[in-house]
Amino acid sequence: MVKQYLTVFSVGPVQSFIASARKTEDLWSGSFILSHLVREAIKQLYKYGDKFSLLFPMITENEVNNPNKSNLHIASLPNRFTALLTGNSTEVTKMLKNTEAAVRHAFIHMYSQSIQLLFSDLPTKQKELLIETGKKQIESLIEIYWVIEPFEEEMEFNEIRERTESRLAAIKNDKQFIQIEQHGLTCSVCQERDALSAYPITESDTYGSMKKKLADTWNKRSQPFLQNKDNDEHARIKDNEFLCGVCTTKRLARDYFKRYYSFPTGFESFKSTIKISEPDHYYAILLIDGDNMGKWFSGAHIENYRDVSSRLATFSKETVPDIVGKSSKGMLIYAGGDDLLAFLPLRGNCDVRYSLIPKG
Repeated sequence: MVKQYLTVFSVGPVQSFIASARKTEDLWSGSFILSHLVREAIKQLYKYGDKFSLLFPMITENEVNNPNKSNLHIASLPNRFTALLTGNSTEVTKMLKNTEAAVRHAFIHMYSQSIQLLFSDLPTKQKELLIETGKKQIESLIEIYWVIEPFEEEMEFNEIRERTESRLAAIKNDKQFIQIEQHGLTCSVCQERDALSAYPITESDTYGSMKKKLADTWNKRSQPFLQNKDNDEHARIKDNEFLCGVCTTKRLARDYFKRYYSFPTGFESFKSTIKISEPDHYYAILLIDGDNMGKWFSGAHIENYRDVSSRLATFSKETVPDIVGKSSKGMLIYAGGDDLLAFLPLRGNCDVRYSLIPKG
């Protein structure tokens, strides 16, 4: 029987993925990668035409496929979305499984392309070892959850939405872990996964032999990523950094997205906090998380939900970039939904007064 289903689709992890950072650029890339993966999920579902109706966040099919390049570098999509899908339960489940597969493929593709760029001169067999190792690390990291709940127009939307959210929370509490064998030295950034090695590492390797294998691997990175006296302070990857597959993807995200979006002049390098703080040697961190959002989204009718979603979209895609980037000369890390993180210099004026839900 054909009917509508409300779905909530979530991509994670969020806090641990973003927090594993050694540079401001790592913070940005973690946020942007999650935003990108959600965009890929929405893009996949838009292929089903009128069987898919996005409720939150509000982003049209044209915006997904032809994003505005002026604000393309901003992580403006939250890590989850709410939508209506039309079909029987088998068809809707298949749509979401295909979407989940597309998201996983997108992340692994980012990683494999990063390895091709970072180790362009490495022999094919060694590249394949790096890609296989990092692929397992990404597969063990990424968390994708979704639920569906039957929905009919005469039902109270908020009641169905709350039941869907409750079921999603229950699923997240029952996590499924993918364990991978690790015998090497941990990543310099996250210290959770093995650093990538082009040479097999076994349990019999000593600390010294493992360190040598890592050094031999990372000394073979391509010229743009090598440290030298001219770029020592802001080297993309320093000589003492050995990264895992996940952190490698984050560190090379800017290079990947330049190519993915055919935007060679975009995705400029992020300033270090030292540069942001000049000349006063101080900078501010602006962190915003909207209060009472559940209340704003709790209307009985689906139109109320769409209205708040539309306002949040304007806030994250237009208002925040204008205030933080143009007016305050700050560095916007992410602005998705009601969340915001930015680094601001203390010099100049910073006027952040804005009514998210204007009266009237």
